[in-house]
Amino acid sequence: MASRLNPHLLALTDDQSRLFYTMGAATSLLVPSGGLLTSEFLRSFDLGSGAIGAGFPVRRQSPNSYYAIPDIAALPGQPRSVAAIDFVSQVDDTTGAVYGLGPDSLRIYDDGSPGPNFLGPKAFSCTSLVPGAAASRLYCWGGSAISRLAVDDKGVTLVDSFNLPSGSGSFGHMVFSGSIYTSTGLVVDAEEKRVLAQVQAQGPVAVDGGLVYWLDASGSDPVNPSVMLRSFDIITLQPIAAKRINVTSTDLSRLIACGQGRMAFRAGHEIYIVNQ
Repeated sequence: MASRLNPHLLALTDDQSRLFYTMGAATSLLVPSGGLLTSEFLRSFDLGSGAIGAGFPVRRQSPNSYYAIPDIAALPGQPRSVAAIDFVSQVDDTTGAVYGLGPDSLRIYDDGSPGPNFLGPKAFSCTSLVPGAAASRLYCWGGSAISRLAVDDKGVTLVDSFNLPSGSGSFGHMVFSGSIYTSTGLVVDAEEKRVLAQVQAQGPVAVDGGLVYWLDASGSDPVNPSVMLRSFDIITLQPIAAKRINVTSTDLSRLIACGQGRMAFRAGHEIYIVNQ
Protein backbone atom coordinates (compact mmCIF):
# COMPACT_ATOMS: atom_id res chain seq x y z
CA MET A 1 0.00 0.00 0.00
CA ALA A 2 1.72 3.20 -1.11
CA SER A 3 0.66 6.79 -0.60
CA ARG A 4 2.18 10.20 -0.02
CA LEU A 5 0.06 10.45 3.15
CA ASN A 6 0.82 8.34 6.21
CA PRO A 7 -2.02 6.30 7.72
CA HIS A 8 -3.05 7.38 11.20
CA LEU A 9 -5.50 4.95 12.89
CA LEU A 10 -5.76 1.27 11.90
CA ALA A 11 -8.59 -1.23 12.48
CA LEU A 12 -8.26 -4.84 11.32
CA THR A 13 -11.43 -6.91 10.79
CA ASP A 14 -11.73 -10.04 12.93
CA ASP A 15 -11.42 -12.31 9.86
CA GLN A 16 -8.25 -10.39 8.89
CA SER A 17 -9.59 -9.81 5.37
CA ARG A 18 -9.70 -6.02 5.46
CA LEU A 19 -7.85 -3.15 7.08
CA PHE A 20 -9.54 0.20 7.69
CA TYR A 21 -7.29 3.22 8.14
CA THR A 22 -7.59 6.97 8.46
CA MET A 23 -5.64 9.52 6.44
CA GLY A 24 -5.37 13.20 5.64
CA ALA A 25 -5.58 14.83 9.07
CA ALA A 26 -4.46 18.43 9.34
CA THR A 27 -1.17 18.50 11.23
CA SER A 28 -0.51 22.23 11.55
CA LEU A 29 -2.04 24.50 14.20
CA LEU A 30 -2.11 27.31 11.67
CA VAL A 31 -3.93 27.47 8.37
CA PRO A 32 -1.70 28.00 5.33
CA SER A 33 -2.28 31.38 3.74
CA GLY A 34 -5.13 31.08 1.28
CA GLY A 35 -5.36 27.33 1.83
CA LEU A 36 -8.00 24.91 3.06
CA LEU A 37 -7.65 22.63 6.05
CA THR A 38 -7.70 18.95 5.14
CA SER A 39 -10.26 16.82 6.95
CA GLU A 40 -9.39 13.27 7.92
CA PHE A 41 -11.07 10.43 6.02
CA LEU A 42 -11.24 6.63 5.94
CA ARG A 43 -10.15 4.03 3.42
CA SER A 44 -10.29 0.25 3.32
CA PHE A 45 -7.50 -2.06 2.16
CA ASP A 46 -8.42 -5.57 0.96
CA LEU A 47 -5.63 -7.78 2.31
CA GLY A 48 -6.38 -10.54 -0.22
CA SER A 49 -6.56 -8.60 -3.48
CA GLY A 50 -4.59 -5.53 -2.44
CA ALA A 51 -7.43 -3.25 -3.61
CA ILE A 52 -7.78 0.13 -1.89
CA GLY A 53 -11.28 1.52 -1.53
CA ALA A 54 -12.35 5.09 -2.18
CA GLY A 55 -12.02 7.55 0.68
CA PHE A 56 -15.06 8.19 2.85
CA PRO A 57 -16.95 10.11 4.06
CA VAL A 58 -16.97 12.69 1.28
CA ARG A 59 -16.65 16.08 2.96
CA ARG A 60 -17.04 19.64 1.77
CA GLN A 61 -13.79 21.54 2.28
CA SER A 62 -13.98 24.71 4.33
CA PRO A 63 -11.50 27.52 5.05
CA ASN A 64 -12.59 27.74 8.71
CA SER A 65 -13.23 24.20 9.94
CA TYR A 66 -12.02 20.63 9.55
CA TYR A 67 -12.80 17.13 10.87
CA ALA A 68 -10.47 14.69 12.59
CA ILE A 69 -11.24 11.06 13.46
CA PRO A 70 -10.14 10.26 17.05
CA ASP A 71 -11.08 6.57 16.85
CA ILE A 72 -12.43 3.81 14.61
CA ALA A 73 -13.59 0.23 15.28
CA ALA A 74 -14.17 -2.68 12.90
CA LEU A 75 -17.35 -4.62 13.72
CA PRO A 76 -17.10 -8.36 14.55
CA GLY A 77 -18.41 -10.58 11.77
CA GLN A 78 -18.98 -7.58 9.48
CA PRO A 79 -15.79 -7.14 7.44
CA ARG A 80 -17.26 -4.31 5.36
CA SER A 81 -18.44 -2.25 8.35
CA VAL A 82 -16.56 0.24 10.51
CA ALA A 83 -17.59 2.69 13.24
CA ALA A 84 -15.98 6.13 13.35
CA ILE A 85 -16.11 9.27 15.49
CA ASP A 86 -15.84 12.74 13.94
CA PHE A 87 -14.23 15.56 15.93
CA VAL A 88 -14.69 19.07 14.55
CA SER A 89 -12.30 22.01 14.91
CA GLN A 90 -12.69 25.64 13.90
CA VAL A 91 -10.21 28.24 12.70
CA ASP A 92 -9.97 31.72 14.19
CA ASP A 93 -10.35 34.11 11.23
CA THR A 94 -8.00 36.63 12.80
CA THR A 95 -5.09 34.53 14.06
CA GLY A 96 -5.48 31.35 12.00
CA ALA A 97 -5.27 29.25 15.17
CA VAL A 98 -7.35 26.04 15.31
CA TYR A 99 -9.63 25.30 18.26
CA GLY A 100 -11.24 21.94 18.96
CA LEU A 101 -15.03 22.11 19.33
CA GLY A 102 -15.54 18.49 20.37
CA PRO A 103 -17.10 15.27 19.01
CA ASP A 104 -19.51 15.96 16.15
CA SER A 105 -20.91 12.55 15.12
CA LEU A 106 -20.58 8.80 15.59
CA ARG A 107 -21.57 6.74 12.54
CA ILE A 108 -21.44 3.23 11.12
CA TYR A 109 -20.20 2.95 7.53
CA ASP A 110 -21.04 -0.09 5.39
CA ASP A 111 -18.91 -0.22 2.24
CA GLY A 112 -18.22 3.47 2.84
CA SER A 113 -21.88 4.49 3.07
CA PRO A 114 -23.19 5.87 6.41
CA GLY A 115 -26.28 4.35 7.99
CA PRO A 116 -29.26 6.70 8.48
CA ASN A 117 -29.13 6.35 12.28
CA PHE A 118 -26.18 8.12 13.93
CA LEU A 119 -25.29 10.02 17.10
CA GLY A 120 -25.02 13.78 16.86
CA PRO A 121 -22.87 16.15 18.98
CA LYS A 122 -25.37 16.40 21.86
CA ALA A 123 -25.95 12.64 22.07
CA PHE A 124 -22.42 11.59 23.05
CA SER A 125 -19.11 12.99 24.27
CA CYS A 126 -16.69 10.06 23.98
CA THR A 127 -13.54 9.68 21.90
CA SER A 128 -12.65 5.98 22.29
CA LEU A 129 -14.49 3.08 20.62
CA VAL A 130 -14.33 -0.67 21.11
CA PRO A 131 -16.62 -3.39 19.68
CA GLY A 132 -18.29 -5.90 21.97
CA ALA A 133 -18.63 -9.63 21.49
CA ALA A 134 -20.95 -9.20 18.49
CA ALA A 135 -21.52 -6.62 15.76
CA SER A 136 -24.74 -5.51 17.49
CA ARG A 137 -22.84 -3.97 20.44
CA LEU A 138 -20.37 -1.10 20.53
CA TYR A 139 -18.89 0.69 23.54
CA CYS A 140 -17.78 4.31 23.64
CA TRP A 141 -15.68 5.90 26.38
CA GLY A 142 -14.94 9.50 27.23
CA GLY A 143 -12.90 9.03 30.40
CA SER A 144 -15.69 9.58 32.92
CA ALA A 145 -18.40 7.31 31.48
CA ILE A 146 -18.97 4.35 29.18
CA SER A 147 -21.86 4.39 26.72
CA ARG A 148 -23.49 1.22 25.41
CA LEU A 149 -24.45 1.50 21.74
CA ALA A 150 -26.75 -0.72 19.68
CA VAL A 151 -25.77 -1.39 16.05
CA ASP A 152 -28.06 -2.71 13.30
CA ASP A 153 -28.48 -2.36 9.53
CA LYS A 154 -29.71 1.23 9.96
CA GLY A 155 -26.70 2.44 11.92
CA VAL A 156 -26.12 3.13 15.61
CA THR A 157 -28.27 4.25 18.54
CA LEU A 158 -27.48 5.06 22.19
CA VAL A 159 -28.72 2.50 24.73
CA ASP A 160 -27.45 4.11 27.96
CA SER A 161 -24.40 5.43 29.77
CA PHE A 162 -22.91 4.90 33.21
CA ASN A 163 -20.24 6.77 35.14
CA LEU A 164 -16.81 5.40 36.05
CA PRO A 165 -14.45 6.25 38.91
CA SER A 166 -11.44 8.27 37.84
CA GLY A 167 -8.82 5.48 38.01
CA SER A 168 -5.15 6.34 37.53
CA GLY A 169 -3.56 8.53 34.87
CA SER A 170 -5.46 9.74 31.82
CA PHE A 171 -7.91 7.94 29.59
CA GLY A 172 -6.97 6.54 26.21
CA HIS A 173 -7.90 3.56 24.07
CA MET A 174 -9.78 0.77 25.90
CA VAL A 175 -9.77 -2.95 25.12
CA PHE A 176 -12.63 -5.49 25.17
CA SER A 177 -12.04 -9.14 25.96
CA GLY A 178 -15.15 -10.33 27.80
CA SER A 179 -14.68 -7.33 30.10
CA ILE A 180 -13.49 -3.82 29.25
CA TYR A 181 -9.97 -2.87 30.31
CA THR A 182 -9.21 0.84 30.47
CA SER A 183 -5.95 2.77 30.34
CA THR A 184 -6.73 4.03 33.86
CA GLY A 185 -6.48 0.51 35.31
CA LEU A 186 -10.22 -0.23 35.55
CA VAL A 187 -11.81 -3.58 34.66
CA VAL A 188 -15.47 -3.09 33.77
CA ASP A 189 -18.47 -5.33 33.09
CA ALA A 190 -20.19 -3.00 30.64
CA GLU A 191 -23.40 -5.02 30.35
CA GLU A 192 -23.84 -5.12 34.14
CA LYS A 193 -22.65 -1.49 34.27
CA ARG A 194 -20.23 -2.01 37.14
CA VAL A 195 -16.51 -1.86 37.86
CA LEU A 196 -15.11 -5.30 38.63
CA ALA A 197 -11.67 -4.22 39.79
CA GLN A 198 -9.02 -1.53 39.68
CA VAL A 199 -5.43 -2.72 39.24
CA GLN A 200 -2.34 -0.80 40.27
CA ALA A 201 -1.35 0.11 36.72
CA GLN A 202 -2.12 2.65 34.04
CA GLY A 203 -1.29 3.41 30.42
CA PRO A 204 -1.86 1.60 27.10
CA VAL A 205 -3.50 -1.79 27.69
CA ALA A 206 -3.64 -5.08 25.75
CA VAL A 207 -4.90 -8.63 26.28
CA ASP A 208 -2.89 -11.64 25.13
CA GLY A 209 -4.13 -15.11 26.02
CA GLY A 210 -4.61 -15.39 29.77
CA LEU A 211 -2.83 -12.14 30.61
CA VAL A 212 -3.69 -8.44 30.61
CA TYR A 213 -0.84 -5.96 30.10
CA TRP A 214 -0.49 -2.29 30.97
CA LEU A 215 2.42 -0.17 29.73
CA ASP A 216 2.97 2.08 32.75
CA ALA A 217 5.08 5.25 32.55
CA SER A 218 4.16 6.59 36.00
CA GLY A 219 7.19 7.48 38.12
CA SER A 220 9.55 7.49 35.16
CA ASP A 221 12.83 9.38 35.58
CA PRO A 222 12.72 12.42 33.21
CA VAL A 223 16.48 12.16 32.62
CA ASN A 224 16.53 8.41 31.92
CA PRO A 225 12.94 7.60 30.89
CA SER A 226 11.58 4.09 31.15
CA VAL A 227 8.26 2.26 31.24
CA MET A 228 7.08 -0.82 33.10
CA LEU A 229 5.28 -3.57 31.17
CA ARG A 230 3.02 -4.96 33.89
CA SER A 231 1.11 -8.22 33.42
CA PHE A 232 -1.89 -9.51 35.37
CA ASP A 233 -3.76 -12.81 35.36
CA ILE A 234 -6.95 -12.20 33.35
CA ILE A 235 -9.08 -14.25 35.79
CA THR A 236 -7.74 -13.26 39.20
CA LEU A 237 -6.22 -9.90 38.16
CA GLN A 238 -3.27 -10.71 40.40
CA PRO A 239 0.07 -9.23 39.23
CA ILE A 240 2.28 -11.72 37.38
CA ALA A 241 5.37 -9.79 36.30
CA ALA A 242 6.78 -6.33 35.68
CA LYS A 243 9.44 -5.67 33.06
CA ARG A 244 11.31 -2.36 32.85
CA ILE A 245 11.96 -1.05 29.33
CA ASN A 246 14.27 1.90 28.67
CA VAL A 247 12.75 4.35 26.17
CA THR A 248 13.62 7.75 24.72
CA SER A 249 10.15 9.19 25.41
CA THR A 250 7.15 8.42 27.62
CA ASP A 251 4.75 9.71 24.95
CA LEU A 252 3.12 6.31 24.43
CA SER A 253 0.50 4.98 22.04
CA ARG A 254 -1.44 1.72 21.95
CA LEU A 255 0.04 -1.52 23.21
CA ILE A 256 -0.34 -4.34 20.67
CA ALA A 257 0.05 -8.10 21.16
CA CYS A 258 2.08 -9.42 18.21
CA GLY A 259 2.00 -13.16 18.99
CA GLN A 260 4.85 -15.47 19.98
CA GLY A 261 5.25 -13.66 23.30
CA ARG A 262 5.90 -10.22 21.79
CA MET A 263 4.34 -6.81 22.47
CA ALA A 264 4.68 -3.65 20.37
CA PHE A 265 4.17 0.02 21.17
CA ARG A 266 5.19 3.49 20.04
CA ALA A 267 7.17 5.77 22.36
CA GLY A 268 7.85 9.20 20.89
CA HIS A 269 9.03 8.65 17.30
CA GLU A 270 10.21 5.08 17.83
CA ILE A 271 8.51 1.67 17.61
CA TYR A 272 9.46 -0.92 20.24
CA ILE A 273 8.89 -4.67 19.95
CA VAL A 274 9.71 -6.55 23.14
CA ASN A 275 9.42 -10.06 24.48
CA GLN A 276 7.08 -10.40 27.42
